[in-house]
Formats: sequence, structure tokens, C-alpha cells
Amino acid sequence: MTIDSDSARFSRALQSAILWPIGIIFLTALLLLLFIFEMFQVVKWSDHSYRVLAQTRTCEELIVSTQNDARGYLLTGDPAFVNSYDASRNRIDGEFGRLKTLVQDNREQAKSADALNQAKNTWFEYDKTIISQRVQDIPVNGDWIRMGKTLMDDIRAKFDKFIDVEEALRDKRLYRIRQMKMALAYAGGGLVILLSLTVA
Repeated sequence: MTIDSDSARFSRALQSAILWPIGIIFLTALLLLLFIFEMFQVVKWSDHSYRVLAQTRTCEELIVSTQNDARGYLLTGDPAFVNSYDASRNRIDGEFGRLKTLVQDNREQAKSADALNQAKNTWFEYDKTIISQRVQDIPVNGDWIRMGKTLMDDIRAKFDKFIDVEEALRDKRLYRIRQMKMALAYAGGGLVILLSLTVA
């Protein structure tokens, strides 16, 4: 009877001293791995938003550059403006294509990228016409000038909307990272306390 009692006490002591801590350490490690994996995913998408925003700025800057070059040529007739315009024009389709590829995982942003691309194409058709008129010394009437302003205002509004949506996505992802860091800290602290109580 004494041997059985001693054996039972030894088993309980062994369980308390070794098995429980090992089990808690294993669960802690598993939880940490899950948190780390999830955090990497959220960080990846946060970085993705920064890449989308940077690409959007590149596209917007190229559009503004072509607008400035077109205006410069209309005012001065200097072919240097056309050369600069052509250089930006040659880059812009590829840059808009990269933007569309970056947001293809998001249906709303993909539609907005398509709308931006269509607005860009309409702008370049307009530019082609007024540059051609300037080459032929045909005066550009006021209605054409107003049309150009309307087209550019529309492009800017589309860019603003696109950027607002992407910034909201980025902020949501950054908030999620902060939440996960706090949850990880609390979970880690709780498990340490539980482990210390179990060992004691």
C-alpha cells in the first residue's frame, strides 16, 4: 500500500514537474508560430499597399508630366516639349499595366484601375489632337481647352479616389498588426504566468 502510495505521489510529482511544463511550452511554441505566420501575412499585405501607392504616384506623375509638356508645346512650339512628352508617353502604358497587376487581387481597385486606364487613353487621344493642331498651326479654340481641363480634372478625381481606398486598406492592415502585437504580448505574458504557477 505504501509502495502504491509512493508511486502515485511520484507520478503526480513527475507530471507536475515535467509533463505539464513541457505541454505548456509546446502549446506556447505552437501559438507563437501561428501568431508569427499570421503577422507575416498581414505585414506582407501592408507592404503590398505601400507598393500600390508608390506605383499610383508614379502613374499620376507621368500624367501630370505629359500635361505640362503638352501645355509647353502649345505655348512655345518648342519640339523639346514633344520629346519629353513622347518619353513619358512611352513609359506610361507599362506603368499603368503594373498598377493593374498589383491590384488584381482586389476587385474594387481593379475596376478603379481600369477606369483610370480608360481616362488616361481618352486624355492621350485629346493630347494627340491638340498637338497635331499646333504642328499644323491650327488655332486651338476655347472649347478644346475647357475639354482638356475637364478630362484632367476627371483623371485627378479618379486618382484621389483610388489612393483613398488604398490608404484605407493600408491603415486597416497596420491596425491589424498593432492588434496582433498586443495579443501576442498578452498571450505570452499569460502563458509565462501559467507556466510559473504550474512549476510552483
